[in-house]
Amino acid sequence: MKFVKGEALQSWIYRNIIVNGFSDFSSVIGSDGLWHRYPYFPKEVKVEYSSIPDQELIGYLRLSGIGIKKASLLENPTLYVNEVYDVFPKSYHPVNYSKGKVTIAFCNLCIKAAIKNNGFGYIKSEWLYGSKCTIHNIELGILESTSRIDTLAG
Repeated sequence: MKFVKGEALQSWIYRNIIVNGFSDFSSVIGSDGLWHRYPYFPKEVKVEYSSIPDQELIGYLRLSGIGIKKASLLENPTLYVNEVYDVFPKSYHPVNYSKGKVTIAFCNLCIKAAIKNNGFGYIKSEWLYGSKCTIHNIELGILESTSRIDTLAG
């Protein structure tokens, strides 16, 4: 299942976990109910990313803050590539019990429109660090929870 243009990486991973019939969201939602800053696809979840052109994939990941080049004069300029590899682990990745770092924010109107147009809702990458919906010019809703269980129930 491919990502939707403008969809947050966390949302894409979340949707893939559901579609593949799994219920462990620890790779994308922290123990405190927030998005992980660096989410990853669980090994059991098969995603066909090799069919996505490299430029499109890296451009997409960068919208969610992954794989952004940030090297000073004396740093290795390719270290950012490791962030991309970590999204698609080929071997066992330990269950992530750490706390998340990114608030789960959303625009109800955009999600309703996505459900109508696509048959499913998703979280946009611009909502990861924004406070307003750029389409509807309204404040984003915030999913208030204190645990992964509360977030998934919410």
